[in-house]
Amino acid sequence: MAQILFIEDEILLGKSICRALQERKHDCSTVTSSEDGLEYLKKTPVDIVLLDIQLPGMSGIEALQEIKKYDPGISVIITSAYATMTSVVEALRFGASDFLRKPLDIDEVVLAIDRTLNDTR
Repeated sequence: MAQILFIEDEILLGKSICRALQERKHDCSTVTSSEDGLEYLKKTPVDIVLLDIQLPGMSGIEALQEIKKYDPGISVIITSAYATMTSVVEALRFGASDFLRKPLDIDEVVLAIDRTLNDTR
C-alpha cells in the first residue's frame, strides 16, 4: 500500500483515479493545483505524487522541482495529454520516476506505481 497524491486540475479524473487506487488498497488524495499539492505535502507524508504536467498557475515541471527540493525521496510520476519529447526528457531530468500519457488507463497507473515502489524499496 502506498500514500499517493494526485495533482490534477480535472476534478472528475482526479477523483476517479483515486477511487480506483483506493479499491486496490492504496491511500489516494487529489488536489487541483500545484500550489495546493505543495501545501498538502507539508502536512501529509506521501510516497508517490501523480502530477499533471499542464496545470493552471505553477506548471507541473515547476512543481516537480519544488517537490524534489522539499523531499527528494518522494517519487513523482508525470501525466500529460500534451507532452512533447522535450517535456518528458525535462521531467525525467528533474527527477520524475515515470511518465504516463493521458487518457490514463488505471492498469497502466497501477503498473507505474508498482514499478516505482519496487525501485524505491
